[in-house]
Amino acid sequence: MKIMHRRIFPLIVLLLTAVSANAAEKPAEVAAASPAKAAPKVTVAVLDFSANIPGNPELGQQVGETLTATLSGESGFTLVDRPALARTLQEQELNLTGIVSAEQATKIGKLVGARILVTGKVFVLDKQIFITAKLIGTETSLVDGIIVKGEKDADLGGLVMQLSEKLAKRLPEAAPKLIAADDLALDPIPGLKKRLAALKLPKLSVSVT
Repeated sequence: MKIMHRRIFPLIVLLLTAVSANAAEKPAEVAAASPAKAAPKVTVAVLDFSANIPGNPELGQQVGETLTATLSGESGFTLVDRPALARTLQEQELNLTGIVSAEQATKIGKLVGARILVTGKVFVLDKQIFITAKLIGTETSLVDGIIVKGEKDADLGGLVMQLSEKLAKRLPEAAPKLIAADDLALDPIPGLKKRLAALKLPKLSVSVT
């Protein structure tokens, strides 16, 4: 058995050396044979915001609609249909606006297939209006946040648009941190197979007596 090991081990080393040499000589061919696969789109659900601004009882819903419309034009994301989201929450007897716990976020994510929830609040503090948005990873319970503010008599529509622009910019940056890594991304074997498939490997014969 020891003799067999001494014969096979040098052959394995030779094979690995040849593969490494081929990979170094033909990087362009490997890249051409293994084009980069587009990352899957991340599904996002936007809930109604909670709002205590007098005179506009539908403000929270309007904020949610505006954010959904803004994100629908961004590449890399799929938005959960809001009427379908509302029906699902109603069927599950979940009346959620503004504040969502980690357990609730996980449950909603499983129900509607969303990996990120966007929710928030509109409120008056002293003489200013604040709009806060919370981005929640439904698989990780990790949170990121955005805030905009203005004077008490500021144009609410303008503040909501500011929030929309900030969210459209922040979400692509925060998404990789909020969502759980795919299991396949952690497995090096598929990637190794693709790299080797593009190479011309040496033929090897092993004879064991």
